[in-house]
Amino acid sequence: MEPLHPDVRAELKKAYPRLDDGVLDEYERLTNLRMTLDPDQSRGLREEIDAKRRRLIAEHMPTLGAIEIMVSARRRQLEMASREGGKTAFAIRRSGDESR
Repeated sequence: MEPLHPDVRAELKKAYPRLDDGVLDEYERLTNLRMTLDPDQSRGLREEIDAKRRRLIAEHMPTLGAIEIMVSARRRQLEMASREGGKTAFAIRRSGDESR
Protein backbone atom coordinates (compact mmCIF):
# COMPACT_ATOMS: atom_id res chain seq x y z
CA MET A 1 0.00 0.00 0.00
CA GLU A 2 1.30 3.39 -0.96
CA PRO A 3 -0.13 6.87 -1.48
CA LEU A 4 -1.98 7.52 -4.70
CA HIS A 5 0.28 8.38 -7.61
CA PRO A 6 -0.52 11.88 -8.95
CA ASP A 7 -1.54 10.34 -12.29
CA VAL A 8 -4.01 8.05 -10.48
CA ARG A 9 -5.49 11.08 -8.67
CA ALA A 10 -5.88 12.88 -12.01
CA GLU A 11 -7.52 9.87 -13.70
CA LEU A 12 -9.88 9.41 -10.75
CA LYS A 13 -10.97 13.04 -11.05
CA LYS A 14 -11.58 12.53 -14.78
CA ALA A 15 -13.61 9.39 -14.13
CA TYR A 16 -15.52 10.92 -11.20
CA PRO A 17 -15.88 14.67 -11.79
CA ARG A 18 -17.65 15.18 -8.44
CA LEU A 19 -14.83 13.48 -6.54
CA ASP A 20 -13.15 16.09 -4.37
CA ASP A 21 -9.70 16.31 -2.88
CA GLY A 22 -11.11 15.76 0.60
CA VAL A 23 -12.10 12.17 -0.22
CA LEU A 24 -8.75 11.45 -1.85
CA ASP A 25 -6.89 13.06 1.03
CA GLU A 26 -8.86 10.98 3.55
CA TYR A 27 -8.10 7.80 1.60
CA GLU A 28 -4.39 8.66 1.60
CA ARG A 29 -4.47 9.59 5.29
CA LEU A 30 -6.02 6.22 6.15
CA THR A 31 -3.52 4.42 3.91
CA ASN A 32 -0.58 6.20 5.54
CA LEU A 33 -1.96 5.52 9.01
CA ARG A 34 -2.38 1.83 8.22
CA MET A 35 1.21 1.62 7.00
CA THR A 36 2.51 2.98 10.31
CA LEU A 37 0.70 0.44 12.49
CA ASP A 38 2.41 -2.57 14.00
CA PRO A 39 0.68 -5.58 12.38
CA ASP A 40 1.11 -7.70 15.50
CA GLN A 41 -0.40 -5.19 17.90
CA SER A 42 -3.02 -3.27 15.93
CA ARG A 43 -5.20 -5.87 14.26
CA GLY A 44 -8.52 -4.31 15.30
CA LEU A 45 -7.48 -0.82 14.26
CA ARG A 46 -6.10 -2.10 10.95
CA GLU A 47 -9.41 -3.83 10.22
CA GLU A 48 -11.31 -0.64 11.06
CA ILE A 49 -9.07 1.41 8.76
CA ASP A 50 -9.40 -1.17 5.97
CA ALA A 51 -13.19 -1.05 6.30
CA LYS A 52 -13.15 2.76 6.02
CA ARG A 53 -10.88 2.60 2.98
CA ARG A 54 -13.12 -0.01 1.31
CA ARG A 55 -16.18 2.17 2.04
CA LEU A 56 -14.51 5.24 0.47
CA ILE A 57 -13.62 3.21 -2.61
CA ALA A 58 -17.10 1.71 -2.95
CA GLU A 59 -18.90 5.03 -2.46
CA HIS A 60 -16.65 7.42 -4.38
CA MET A 61 -14.23 5.59 -6.69
CA PRO A 62 -15.29 2.00 -7.39
CA THR A 63 -12.90 1.63 -10.33
CA LEU A 64 -9.82 2.66 -8.32
CA GLY A 65 -8.09 -0.69 -8.89
CA ALA A 66 -8.63 -0.60 -12.64
CA ILE A 67 -7.39 2.99 -12.83
CA GLU A 68 -4.27 2.10 -10.83
CA ILE A 69 -3.56 -0.78 -13.23
CA MET A 70 -4.14 1.44 -16.29
CA VAL A 71 -1.82 4.18 -15.00
CA SER A 72 0.85 1.65 -14.07
CA ALA A 73 0.66 0.02 -17.52
CA ARG A 74 0.87 3.41 -19.23
CA ARG A 75 3.92 4.35 -17.17
CA ARG A 76 5.61 1.02 -18.04
CA GLN A 77 4.89 1.57 -21.74
CA LEU A 78 6.41 5.04 -21.61
CA GLU A 79 9.49 3.74 -19.80
CA MET A 80 9.92 0.94 -22.35
CA ALA A 81 9.47 3.33 -25.26
CA SER A 82 12.01 5.66 -23.73
CA ARG A 83 14.54 2.84 -23.32
CA GLU A 84 13.90 1.51 -26.83
CA GLY A 85 14.25 5.01 -28.24
CA GLY A 86 17.67 5.24 -26.64
CA LYS A 87 18.73 1.93 -28.18
CA THR A 88 17.39 2.95 -31.58
CA ALA A 89 19.24 6.26 -31.46
CA PHE A 90 22.44 4.41 -30.57
CA ALA A 91 21.93 1.92 -33.40
CA ILE A 92 21.33 4.70 -35.92
CA ARG A 93 24.42 6.62 -34.83
CA ARG A 94 26.42 3.45 -34.90
CA SER A 95 25.34 2.46 -38.41
CA GLY A 96 25.93 6.02 -39.60
CA ASP A 97 29.46 5.90 -38.19
CA GLU A 98 30.21 2.61 -39.94
CA SER A 99 29.13 3.89 -43.37
CA ARG A 100 31.64 6.76 -43.34
